[in-house]
Amino acid sequence: MRPSEDEQAALAQAYANAHPAARAALLNPALTGDEANAGDWRMAEIPSANGHGTALGLAMIFGTLADGSERLISAGTLQAARAGEGRYTDLVLGFPLTKRKPTPPSPASPALNAPTC
Repeated sequence: MRPSEDEQAALAQAYANAHPAARAALLNPALTGDEANAGDWRMAEIPSANGHGTALGLAMIFGTLADGSERLISAGTLQAARAGEGRYTDLVLGFPLTKRKPTPPSPASPALNAPTC
């Protein structure tokens, strides 16, 4: 689903008015949205930015979290994950964000087997 023409125009205006550092960070390279369907994009692991799944998969995860069962995650771990580590103003985006606890990579992640320098 693509944004409406009005939404696209509003986004273009927001980028045009953004600080040069924000434009460099967010528009380098400029993306059209079609990249998200490319194999390389889908294989990338970009924390909190590119989860891929089906509607059924998401429903199962959120249903498990909502019903209070501990099939996927214990209540203590869920509570710890919800706890923020503070707020800060992002220097690129220019607005306040809440810092969350980092999530370790999946053991199946290709990044864990990547060569290091």
